[in-house]
Amino acid sequence: LPVAQMRFLSFHLPLHRFLASCLRKVALRPNIADGTNFNGVSGLLAKLKVTESVVKLQQVYNGLIEFPILVLSRAAQIRSKLWSRNGRKMLDQVFNYSEPSLCRTLRDADLLLVQFALIAHASLAEEKIDDALKGSGGFQRFTCTYFTNLLMHRFSIFEFIGFESAPDRHEERYLTELANGIWGEHDGSSRNRRTAVKPWVYSVTKEPDRSSSMLDEFLHLMIMMITELPSPIAADKSDYLNQAKSRLRREVVHRLVSGPKTHGDLAEIRHGLPIQDNEALAEEGKLVNPIDAAGAALEAVLVEVADCKSILRKPDNWQLQRWAWNEYDPAFYHISVQSHQNAAENRPIGIETERFGEKVASFPYAPFPPPAHESFVRLRKDITSDSNIVSILYRVLHMHCCDRHSQEQKFKTCRYYDKKAQSEIVIGRVLHLLTLGAYAWENMTISDQWGKDGGCDVGSIFVGSSDTPTQRHWIEKVLLGNPRDITSSEMYRGEETIIEFLNKLSRDGGSKHFQVEDKAIRAGAAWLCEYAVRCSPKAAAMIGRQSHTLNQNAETDMQRRRREAKERALRQMQEKMKKFEDTIINVEDIDAMNAKEKTPPNGPTRTSPMVVDDKYVGSDSETSSTPNPVASGFMEYSGTDLRKKDQDSLQTQENILRCIVCADDSRDSFLSKEKHGHKVGPKVLTLCGFVQASTVLKGGGGAPSAEGGEMSNLVGTHVSLCGHAIHKSCCSSLLKEGGNREKRSEFQCPLCRRLSNCLIPFIDVDKDWTKSHQSSFTEEKQINTKGLHEFLETTKWWVSRNDNSFIWNGRYSFIPNTAESEEISFFAFMTSKKSWGKKDIYKAWSSVMSSSSFVRREDSRLSESDSLQTSSHSDNSSIGPVSEVWKRFMDVCTDISFKADEKRLGEERLQHNLGEFRHYLVEKVVFNERNRRNGVAPSAWPVCTGMMLTHDARQGLSAEKLISKLFMTIQSFTYSCCAEESECKRQLQVDSASNKAKISSSFGIAKIACKGSLLILPKLSLINESEQGLFDGKIGRLRYCAQALMLATMPLSREVVQLSMDFPLSEESISQPDGISRASIVFPLLCGHILTHVVAAMCASCGKERSCSDTMSKSFASEASKSTARFENIRDCKKFIQLGYIAKVLQVLLGFLQQQLNYLPSESSHLEKHILHFITNVLNREASSIMSWEKNCGHLLRVAFQSRCTSDVDTSKGFASDLSIDTFVNACMKAKEAGYSYLCNTCLIFQVLVPESSSNFDNLDFNCDDEEVYKLMGISLDEMLSSPLVCEVINNWYETGRPKTPGSELEQGLDCTSSMFRAIDWPHVVYERSLVNEAKNSISSPKRFKQCLPLLRGSISINGGGIKNDKPRIKALPVSYTDLYAELGALSQNISSIAVCLVCGEVLNSDGKGECTKHAYECGGGCGIFFLLQDCYGLLIHKDLAAHVPSPYVDSHGETPHYRGRPLFLDESIYNAFCEYWSGHSARQMVISERSKYIGLDNNFF
Repeated sequence: LPVAQMRFLSFHLPLHRFLASCLRKVALRPNIADGTNFNGVSGLLAKLKVTESVVKLQQVYNGLIEFPILVLSRAAQIRSKLWSRNGRKMLDQVFNYSEPSLCRTLRDADLLLVQFALIAHASLAEEKIDDALKGSGGFQRFTCTYFTNLLMHRFSIFEFIGFESAPDRHEERYLTELANGIWGEHDGSSRNRRTAVKPWVYSVTKEPDRSSSMLDEFLHLMIMMITELPSPIAADKSDYLNQAKSRLRREVVHRLVSGPKTHGDLAEIRHGLPIQDNEALAEEGKLVNPIDAAGAALEAVLVEVADCKSILRKPDNWQLQRWAWNEYDPAFYHISVQSHQNAAENRPIGIETERFGEKVASFPYAPFPPPAHESFVRLRKDITSDSNIVSILYRVLHMHCCDRHSQEQKFKTCRYYDKKAQSEIVIGRVLHLLTLGAYAWENMTISDQWGKDGGCDVGSIFVGSSDTPTQRHWIEKVLLGNPRDITSSEMYRGEETIIEFLNKLSRDGGSKHFQVEDKAIRAGAAWLCEYAVRCSPKAAAMIGRQSHTLNQNAETDMQRRRREAKERALRQMQEKMKKFEDTIINVEDIDAMNAKEKTPPNGPTRTSPMVVDDKYVGSDSETSSTPNPVASGFMEYSGTDLRKKDQDSLQTQENILRCIVCADDSRDSFLSKEKHGHKVGPKVLTLCGFVQASTVLKGGGGAPSAEGGEMSNLVGTHVSLCGHAIHKSCCSSLLKEGGNREKRSEFQCPLCRRLSNCLIPFIDVDKDWTKSHQSSFTEEKQINTKGLHEFLETTKWWVSRNDNSFIWNGRYSFIPNTAESEEISFFAFMTSKKSWGKKDIYKAWSSVMSSSSFVRREDSRLSESDSLQTSSHSDNSSIGPVSEVWKRFMDVCTDISFKADEKRLGEERLQHNLGEFRHYLVEKVVFNERNRRNGVAPSAWPVCTGMMLTHDARQGLSAEKLISKLFMTIQSFTYSCCAEESECKRQLQVDSASNKAKISSSFGIAKIACKGSLLILPKLSLINESEQGLFDGKIGRLRYCAQALMLATMPLSREVVQLSMDFPLSEESISQPDGISRASIVFPLLCGHILTHVVAAMCASCGKERSCSDTMSKSFASEASKSTARFENIRDCKKFIQLGYIAKVLQVLLGFLQQQLNYLPSESSHLEKHILHFITNVLNREASSIMSWEKNCGHLLRVAFQSRCTSDVDTSKGFASDLSIDTFVNACMKAKEAGYSYLCNTCLIFQVLVPESSSNFDNLDFNCDDEEVYKLMGISLDEMLSSPLVCEVINNWYETGRPKTPGSELEQGLDCTSSMFRAIDWPHVVYERSLVNEAKNSISSPKRFKQCLPLLRGSISINGGGIKNDKPRIKALPVSYTDLYAELGALSQNISSIAVCLVCGEVLNSDGKGECTKHAYECGGGCGIFFLLQDCYGLLIHKDLAAHVPSPYVDSHGETPHYRGRPLFLDESIYNAFCEYWSGHSARQMVISERSKYIGLDNNFF
């Protein structure tokens, strides 16, 4: 019974804990008990026996043990989920009680008191007690059996495990003891046989699984009683230091068994160690590292038992070495249950050894316990030889390993034999105790006084033994003992012994109804069997020479879990795919029914833009039986024809790409098929893409100053693809099933979870595009050796000069000049000399994009004009499914950039400079401003223009808007290619040589040439080369977008080339539009972004070549003609690049000189005279000292000004600020640098658009110089300027881009030439960053406070585009965190929570006012990267969303230890990750990824 029920006792828990602390101090002292001197634990017990009576001491010891057992049992009940109604708070209390860092003060103290009470009771057994005192009940012997019996009642497992109550079995003895007062004070009636009340056993639960959990807690407590004993007495200081290191090592090993840990995770170990240990370790650590003395001792242990795993951009992880697993204790009490579960999965199988001719994996389940105090070590023998414990161990093994108990009735009455009570954890506890028993009885010394060392008291299996028990005796008593004698129960007569159960457990893994999965349990059982065979001949005779071999070929627990997880994931994916398929069918049926109900009499209408149309664009099943115009002039085809696989056909991309939702073969995407009785319309295969606003190539930074040019004002648009395909209808159904609206702006790729906000139509490619071609050398040489003059003289791209069949309508299109022309344009037949409109463009896109190369018949007889004639009679009111996807993609590219500019600059400021390809917005602003002055209310475009808006006029204006969006999309593609090129070069420069191959693979490049300035993509093999490699990597995946761009520009190829390259137009070749002033759809070449113009021209040429190779026209039917078309396309692209190079050099020259001479755009005539005066009087005079490049630049300027200054320049007239030689040379060098940068960009994009062109760069390597690139691309400025046609084109460029004479206010607002020429433009932004060298020097240098690293935007110089300096900012990032803290603290003394923008260095307030979010729109177009100073965290922002990332400032272990006082320095790899977030455009994706791991921060908080 509890002590409090028998007598009054008052000894509260605080006194218990205080006494435990005192006992810890006493245990450190040597044992002295010689009658006069008392010291240590032995001295304390001897002193107490001298001063107090035995009865009183027993009462005190009973009081010491009562409350700790009560608390330990209640904590076990809570862990067994018996107090679930108390909620989480009770679990938190148990966690604080039994887990570091409070466990040493609470649970460990209670454990020590119980251990001390047991050895104190054992010391009383040596005293002589009067028989009268024994009979009166004043004294009862408190042995280990009494203690285990008490625990079984406190843990409520007495009846559960099958024990019988002693008063029921021995009633006479109970009545006698009751009469003697042993069972407490009772009245006389209680001693009567009839009226006596027998004690009963109280159980807190009747559920088998909960009772089994309590049994586990009981066995775990027994293991801790044996293992976690006070340490031996230290002989001296050095001995104590070794003991402290051993305890630290044990703690470290058990922290690492659950998985790799960082140094910061292991720093908490000191809380589980005694204070004396920490002091001793710190004192020695000062000799190694005075700054971090405690960390030095931990570091020494880690080096000994673990391996340091360095992970890029993450803290160093320490992983336990394999041999150190031998020290792992499965019942170690300073780590959590979850950690032990992880350790069980990670624990390696033992080393294989030869035994009985077979390979066996056996090792002890538990290590040898640590050395113990000489006064406490007897507990190991007392507990492992206790008859109660041995009986419990046998019963547990019998329940799990016996095959007969499920059939026999005598076992069915015991609750423990319920299947719910089976537990692998309990089996592990049993093996643990048996292993500890084997250790405890090793190396016993033969002595007559062996009982003083424990194991001989009442209730022990060795009680009454005259011989000293050894390990052999323990094996024969426990492992080989008769089950009936062990359990004192007839129920187990004739059952198997413990060693037989162990043999079965190691060999078979248990019984038929229970199998263990933990290999360590089977290996531990095998080791016990080997131990018994080695030490006992009886054991060897009983189990024979059986091999306890584990199946070495069997999969480990971790492998099994992974296999089952993969199987479950595969089943779930298949079920989900079928569910999506059914969902798509149901959605299409519902939408089709709704469309049928709402269909007007004149024709069908679309119901939802995300639902697939049932018919192709242009076909009307009710009124027309003509072939589908989507085939663009091809015969009708059937499903049978499509499913035939021609042996000579090519494996196209479409056969490789499959929808990640329905997994349909995309070849069926163009068919109307039936599934489950439902008709399914055409499925449009698309790719998930993400379009985002970007300022990376434009220098980044905060809101630019009002004087900044367009380059620094407006954002760019970056497009990225994950490469996964999905049907448009599947995507729509997926969003609907997820509860998302169709117009949701962002979603995640269903497969890779990459952030996406658009779909890009997948365009199938033909074999001709995906392989290299061997052709006649003469033919290729004849095409490629033509100079720029010959090209301009013969090319059809210069329509107004070389093709009289068309005239320019003055805005955006060529129209037929005669009714009978030899070759008509794509829309000539439909328009009949009228300008085509929006519907015609949609029709053309549907035709060229919806046609697939593998469905085209080689025997097609329809020509292009026949196809157009057929399609002209079809319905034009709807858009095809592929055109709809393409239109949405163009809208996303246009809208995202505009919204970002509007939030970055503000509406009023943006209206002053809307940029290129936004003519409809410019007209809306200018005309509405005029209307406002005239008292007319503002209106939408094009109503605000005041034009007569007939049907044809509206179609034409809408076509202009589509063309503008097409150019904006081309610019987005150009920006993306340049951004990936810049990031690839940056990573190749920063990272080590070992990572270069990985970087090249991630970007999809083959090599880098010309000192790292030119990227070369993989070339195509001549035979048997899979085209999948063309689309690998970040740059390779942009080819998907390029395919769509080429086909989108193909119907408008002549118009796109004319708008982009700005060829001269003769007056007779221009059809003058109405007299209303209009804004230019595309800026003149010298006023716009030249690289985008050139890329647009290349897309048009490649699109035209695609139409030829896909047999879109009769004139390109033969293979020879196709080969010629390919080489002509390569030739045309090179010539466009050459023209763009001239324009780029001229643009930079004009812009730089205009800035240096301080001329306004309106003073262009003065600038011209000034430059010509310099060329005539200075440059010619100093010709001998001027390099050829400067001479060519001067000649280029003279050519540009030739129509402005026909007469000789008056040399007698002076100028206010003469142009010096140095200024002119500097301008020429800037132009040369910009020209070469342009050339590298166009070469890369050229390879993206034309994969075959990569073979042209084979001869270039890293050591090649710039001249090799010029020679390869045919760039020779003096040779090109010798052509009169080139000079004519150059002069036309300048004339169209030259600022016009100021007219009316309306004309000035619409004029795009009123700004200065661009001296610098993206992507020509120089990042002066040497991250590796600066980081290494700053960390190794003793003067760290003087070292800094550049910000993420680098060192950028943009003339006229400076950043506003009205807010405090830093110019560079200090390497030392202390220096950064001091600098920012001085700049922002009134800010309590400081954030610094890592892009531009601006200092902001992060206390919840949204300043960081607002700055992210100004600095990065909605993307921001910050460092929170006080919190020491990185902060990423995407729109209004924010997420924390690890700090770039770390200590020597790669961590950011908050409030630990360690010096922090900028880590190179982490800061490089921040650079990749910014320049690699991955910050937004990182925000979404981090927010999915935890509850995100409040929107718009920072």
